[in-house]
Amino acid sequence: MTSTPYVILTTQRAGSVFLQESLSSHPEVHCDGEVLLGLDGFDAHPAPDRLERSRLVSHGWSFVAGGGLLAPNRRLGRLYSSGLAPVIGCRVMYNQVQARTLRWVRRNDVRVVHLSRGNLLRQYVSLVAMHRRVRESGRGVAHSRDGRRVAAVEIDLDRATRFMRRRQRSVARFASFTRQAGGLELQFERLIVDGALAPDVQQELAHFLGISADFGTSSLTPTGAALLVDSIANYDEIAASLTGSEFGGFLDDAS
Repeated sequence: MTSTPYVILTTQRAGSVFLQESLSSHPEVHCDGEVLLGLDGFDAHPAPDRLERSRLVSHGWSFVAGGGLLAPNRRLGRLYSSGLAPVIGCRVMYNQVQARTLRWVRRNDVRVVHLSRGNLLRQYVSLVAMHRRVRESGRGVAHSRDGRRVAAVEIDLDRATRFMRRRQRSVARFASFTRQAGGLELQFERLIVDGALAPDVQQELAHFLGISADFGTSSLTPTGAALLVDSIANYDEIAASLTGSEFGGFLDDAS
């Protein structure tokens, strides 16, 4: 590998697209999307039109056809050897990465950036709102580029609790891997300031990747941290159930 390779280990609704676009705005950096998924970007394998009716089926087809499932290390190796920029990386989601890929990352000195979200309840609400946005605006419109918020969503307590527990375990797992790899930990809550990559985050990334802090902006429009009471239609019910629990700290009055 002649370029400096890096990978962003992350998950949905943690600010990874914002980080990807901010990194891509740097003159020395190429940051691709979900390369292992294979939907777009480097060496894309989009699903045939006949499969586009189902998001799950089309994503699964691209994941297999592109090699992300069966030959993930080879796929990453092709990206890092492409010579697209002095510093080359991509996003890899928690549910796409395999143990063999984590070992490959360590063996090949790929620099690891772990991006997570501290408030797991907000992350779950954002995920539910994203699915609503996709249904209402059309497939593929998962992120806001105009600053408009989705109306308050109804939250299922059991599903939210299961999500937060699973996500806690995943974050702990990848945080441990990042520490072992000498990587960089970033969190959504401090990623964005005034609609741009936070100055301290820019400095950390520049030092970690060995580049100047010459970052541009993302085309995404951050909507800011709305109160959960304004984002969850049944907030009182959720708050009553979570108060005093392990997730009570994620509620508005505990933030």
